[in-house]
Amino acid sequence: MFLAHDLSGAKFYATFDADPTGLGTLQQAFYKQLHAAKEKGDVAKITQAYLDRLIDFVKTHPKSQDAPDAMRQIVFVYESQGKTVEAGAWRDKSLKEYPKTSSGAAPKVIDK
Repeated sequence: MFLAHDLSGAKFYATFDADPTGLGTLQQAFYKQLHAAKEKGDVAKITQAYLDRLIDFVKTHPKSQDAPDAMRQIVFVYESQGKTVEAGAWRDKSLKEYPKTSSGAAPKVIDK
């Protein structure tokens, strides 16, 4: 699968042999794009695009075994952006929709 994202005139292409709809593919593309970023503004745009793809992934694949991890990543990204209200909302949604992780334990809530 080829992914192309136009960010401030820069195009990023990546190919993956893995499941093109999987969380691992989203993460690989994100890290590859981050490493290719030339300016701080590009990093913000890449991070926002990753967040948008994670949210879309959760909406289109709510039954996926990767959905709880994708929601956890959404929380982390929002927290890194200083958006604590959004992070809290996604954390609450995650706890409600996925009360147990694959290990059978409830996901941790980190208080700041």
